[in-house]
Amino acid sequence: MIKVFYLIVFVFSFVILGYTQPSYDNCNTPVNIPDVTNYCSNIAQYTLENGTPSGYGPATCWPNTNKDVWFRFRAFFTDVSITIIGNNTGGTKGGTLLRPMAALYKGVCGGTIAELKCGVDNGAQGILNIYHGGLIIGADYFIRIDGVNNTTGTFQLCINNFNPPAKAEQ
Repeated sequence: MIKVFYLIVFVFSFVILGYTQPSYDNCNTPVNIPDVTNYCSNIAQYTLENGTPSGYGPATCWPNTNKDVWFRFRAFFTDVSITIIGNNTGGTKGGTLLRPMAALYKGVCGGTIAELKCGVDNGAQGILNIYHGGLIIGADYFIRIDGVNNTTGTFQLCINNFNPPAKAEQ
């Protein structure tokens, strides 16, 4: 009887721990990143594994939506560079994600949300960078990340929010 009990506990633990979806796979429960002035997560800190579609359709440049995850930040400056590093074939490994996709949004989850920028790792390099200028200082923005053709895996997220250098007078 004790063996059966331990077997049930083991199987239940595996199911719960092995198939738990990320808590940030919904626009209403994003990972809040409080300071994005040169932020970089730990390697493989985030995952698409066991994620579920958030209910939003694919971003404009994405072929589909699979297991998207969400992040939120407040702009301190006007420009942002967002880099998702997965299984980077040309350099530092940030995780196991093979073909990341990312989109930047402004608005309110569950209300009106507008896509500002969209990117896809079409070259299967395991890394993607998107840049957007003209952010409103003090406004909240959302980053949505997914994998091309239902690819999943872990990744590192790096964000740099900055003011661009002044243009030289002519």
